Amino acid sequence: MKTKVEAFPKEKEAAIKKATEEGKGIASYQAKVKADLYAKEVEGQKRLY
Repeated sequence: MKTKVEAFPKEKEAAIKKATEEGKGIASYQAKVKADLYAKEVEGQKRLY
């Protein structure tokens, strides 16, 4: 039990770091999708004029 308690801060730090990286990846992907959709919308509007 004592070893689990002593290892907890390191495990917690690793989990936070992993979650942060995953969050950045998800946000980056969503931003790219949104930018691509906006670019397609702009291209479509250019064709109308």
